[in-house]
Amino acid sequence: MDDRCRNRDRFINLIKEIALETIVCIQCGDEFEVSGINREKLSDRGFDLPKRCPECRRKKSKFAVDESNQRRRDKKKHYHQKYDQF
Repeated sequence: MDDRCRNRDRFINLIKEIALETIVCIQCGDEFEVSGINREKLSDRGFDLPKRCPECRRKKSKFAVDESNQRRRDKKKHYHQKYDQF
C-alpha cells in the first residue's frame, strides 16, 4: 500500500514537472510555454511568471542596455562641452 502511494506521488510530481503552461506575451501577443520546472524555479526565487516571450525579453534588455549607454555618452559629451572650453 505504501509503495503504491509513493509511486502515485512520484507520478503526480513528474506530471507537474513536465506540464507546460501557455502564456500570451503582453508585448507581441504571441503564445509561449513555460514548463513546470521553470515555474517552480521562478517561484522558489520569488519571481512571477514571465509576461513577455523570450524574444521580447531579449529585445527589451538590449534596448535598456543601449539606452543606458546612450545616457552615459550624453553625460560625457556635456561634460566635455562644459569643461574642455577652458
